[in-house]
Amino acid sequence: MGGQEIAYPKGPFAAVTAFLAALVLGTTAYMATLPGSDVPAHFVVLYLIVLALPIAIYGASTLMGSIRLEDDFIVVRFGLFLTAAVPLAAVSSVEAIDKADAGVFRMGVRMDRKRRSASVVSNYDDIVTLTLSRPIGIRAGLLPGRIERLHFSAVDPEGTVRMLREKDPSVGGNAPAKDDRAVP
Repeated sequence: MGGQEIAYPKGPFAAVTAFLAALVLGTTAYMATLPGSDVPAHFVVLYLIVLALPIAIYGASTLMGSIRLEDDFIVVRFGLFLTAAVPLAAVSSVEAIDKADAGVFRMGVRMDRKRRSASVVSNYDDIVTLTLSRPIGIRAGLLPGRIERLHFSAVDPEGTVRMLREKDPSVGGNAPAKDDRAVP
């Protein structure tokens, strides 16, 4: 898969996830080694599966997240939590959100089925919003969904907007005007 990588800020997810996984593993080991502990081995294994496994999956997903410009698509992946391949032809507008307006987004991966939007936000200051001319199908977790708006963090949101418009001049309503006038 060729394509151009759009720098995605990993944010604090990886560090927080590593800390939580270490905390869970440490607590489990401590519980199992207490003198006179009657904690059964199957409880320790269950504890690790229920707590450590989801944390590890989420942490790996944050590290595997990517945003790529591939052919005529912008592809947003966030591990197991979100996969969206947005055709550039379906993008009616693209904009970098002002830092003051970015606070309305919550950190992480979100799918809002009511508003038909999805977001992958790891940094409140650098968000790009794609508004689509038609709904497109995505995978959010294990469930499919349809969205009309996609928000994602980018290290250089203005550069990302510029890159998308250079790749396809019709993105964001910036298509060169067609001269439909009759020749005099």
